[in-house]
Amino acid sequence: MRKLNLVLLILLLLMVVFVIYFQWGSNLHTRATVDYQPADAQPDLIRSMQRNAAAGALPQQFAELPADIAGCTLVTIDVVLTNAGMIDAEWLDISVSPAAGDIAVYQLSGEGATIRARSSGQVSLQLLTTRPAERRSVRLNYYVYGIEKTITVGL
Repeated sequence: MRKLNLVLLILLLLMVVFVIYFQWGSNLHTRATVDYQPADAQPDLIRSMQRNAAAGALPQQFAELPADIAGCTLVTIDVVLTNAGMIDAEWLDISVSPAAGDIAVYQLSGEGATIRARSSGQVSLQLLTTRPAERRSVRLNYYVYGIEKTITVGL
């Protein structure tokens, strides 16, 4: 009976270690950088944004695009994701929680990507806003073995 108890205890300890490792190893670590540029310095980009808005092809739109973009700022947000674990993080889904003055997300890259185990990846988005100094956040959803995980990156 003692041997059976010892074997069961070792098995329980191994399961606890595996659960702790899974929880720790399945979390992505983030580092965000933000760049601000006056929107009127990039007229081609703004025309493209207006065409995409008319076609309903913007990833996210929070307000109508203004006719005059003077005073608007194009915010480029890059988030580097590092996967230190042994398990792939799959199917990234990115969304912005808008701040006051945010108009639209123009461009989004990294959507649907997989961050392989022990590697890193990057997601980027461009946001048109009238208030660049406002606090906003980017929400990243991903899956590890079918379990949904969420990261909120405050900017």
